[in-house]
Amino acid sequence: MLPMKQILKDLKQLHEDSEDVWLFVTSSYKILGFNKVAFHNSKSLHGKELMLGESILDYARDTNNNIDELFINCLGRACSGQTVQQKQCIEYDSGTINTISTYTPIYNGAELLGISINVQITPSSHFGDNDNTLFAGNK
Repeated sequence: MLPMKQILKDLKQLHEDSEDVWLFVTSSYKILGFNKVAFHNSKSLHGKELMLGESILDYARDTNNNIDELFINCLGRACSGQTVQQKQCIEYDSGTINTISTYTPIYNGAELLGISINVQITPSSHFGDNDNTLFAGNK
């Protein structure tokens, strides 16, 4: 079994140069890792910088500051061992973005270390407005 520090380093290295948003969070919502795209998008969309150790729930909010219930659902399903993919249109004060998010549970042996979240931001022509489709697979 690899130490957590090595697993985080490997995951970050894998996602650092990606054009997608990437975060690694614990089942208790603590942010353990993120890439440059996640950092920059957080500043522009949420007006605050991502910080290690903070709760992801501080960032998974709509323009009315309500926690995104779809996010909570997907993260919970991933914590139970499912890989979950979700398409969603998200409205911010600055405009609407379309995303395809994948929540992947990461294990070290039988121990769940956390959830790797990859968010692909897509052009609006890829799927219709208000399309919040959820897909799930097993571990």
